[in-house]
Amino acid sequence: MRIRTALLIDPQGALRTSAEPGLERHGIAVAAVTGYGIDALDAAFRDQPGLILIRLSSPAARPLDLIARLHDALPSSAIIALTSERSSSLAARAIAAGARVCLDEPCPAKQLSSAILAACEHFERSQQPPSLTAGRGARLITVTGARGGAGTTTLAVNLALAIYLQSGASVALVDANTRFGDVALALGLKSERSVEAAAAALDDPALRNPRDYMEESAGISVLPASSLPGPEMPPERFARLLDSLRLWFDFVVVDAPATMPGPAIAAAESATSLVLVANPTLACAADSARAIRSFRAIYGPADKRLHLVLNRAGLRGGLDAAALEREAGLAPRWAIADDPRVLKSTQLGVPAVARYPRIPASQSILEIAAAFAGRARSTPPGSPGGRGRAAFLRVLPRLVSG
Repeated sequence: MRIRTALLIDPQGALRTSAEPGLERHGIAVAAVTGYGIDALDAAFRDQPGLILIRLSSPAARPLDLIARLHDALPSSAIIALTSERSSSLAARAIAAGARVCLDEPCPAKQLSSAILAACEHFERSQQPPSLTAGRGARLITVTGARGGAGTTTLAVNLALAIYLQSGASVALVDANTRFGDVALALGLKSERSVEAAAAALDDPALRNPRDYMEESAGISVLPASSLPGPEMPPERFARLLDSLRLWFDFVVVDAPATMPGPAIAAAESATSLVLVANPTLACAADSARAIRSFRAIYGPADKRLHLVLNRAGLRGGLDAAALEREAGLAPRWAIADDPRVLKSTQLGVPAVARYPRIPASQSILEIAAAFAGRARSTPPGSPGGRGRAAFLRVLPRLVSG
C-alpha cells in the first residue's frame, strides 16, 4: 500500500505552496491544511494520511506536543518536520517526539523530494508485518568517550548489532572518525565504500538510497571511514548525511572519537541519545567529569540525552561505579564487565554479542540495546563456544563461514 494523501500543518498556511509540487510528483494529494489546533487532530483522524508535514513555529512546545500526539494516534504515518530556526536541539526534540526527520527551511526541492520518497518507503514497510520498533521514529545514538581507549568503537559496533538482534529494526552504523576510524576493522570489513563517499554523493540528484554507499554486515548497514585518510569533513556535511540516514533507518548508531573532530561534533549535536563511555581509570573519570560539565553548560541540566557507561567494570585496581559517580558527577546507567573475550572477539572482527552472547559483558550490551529499542531484554540462544552457538549464528552467515 502506498501513501495517497498528506496532511499539511502550518499556522501561516504557506506550506502548501512549497510542498504541493513535490507531493504531486509522488502521486500524493493534499487532504487538508490546518494549524496547530484541534482541527489538525480532527483532520488526521478523518483522513488517515500516510504523510504529515508540519512547520515548527515558536514557541516550539505546541507543535512538538502535536507531533507526539499524531505519532501516537497514527504510528504508521510518516511525519516530516520543517523549521527555519536551524537548531540541532529543536531538530532532536522533533525526532524524539516522533518525526522521521527535521528539515531546515528554506528546503531545496531535491531534499524535500528525497524526504518524501523515504517517507513512502517507511509507510509501505509499516504496512507489512511490523518489526518490534515500527512507528517509533528514527533515533540517533552517538557513542563517544572523553578519552581515547575508553572502548567507544567496541561498544558502538556491539550496540548496533545488539539493537538489530533485539528488535529486528533497520540499523545504520556510522564511523565519525573519518581520518582514523576502526569500525571496519572491528567488523572484519574490507570495503571501498566509505562515509566520505556517501557524504560526497549528497549533492548527486541521482542518489536515492544511502544503502548504495554502505556495507552490509550481519544484518546492519555500515558506513566505515575511508582506508585512505583525507581532509576532515565539515560538520555541516556530516550533519546532512546523518539527516539522510534518519530517513531510511529506524536507528543510527555513530562511533564518535574522543578527539571530537567536526563530524563527531555534528553527531553529538544531532543525537537523540548520547552515550559517554568511561573506563575505570582515574584519568578517564576526570576527563569524563569535564565532558559532563561541558554538556550541562551547553544544553542545561534538564537535558536527559546523556548516559554514562562504565566499561571494563571490575578491572583489578580500577574504579567501581560508585567511585566513578563521585569523580564524574553522574551515576553510570550501565556497567559492562571486564572480559578478555571482548578484546579477542574485536581482534577477530566479530562483535562479542555474536561470538560470546552469554558472557556478562554481552548481556550488559543487550540490556542497553533493549533500553533503546523499547523492549525487555531477551537472551540470544547459544553460549560462548557452546552447543547453541551455531544456531545463534545462523543469522550471521558471513561470520559462520569465517
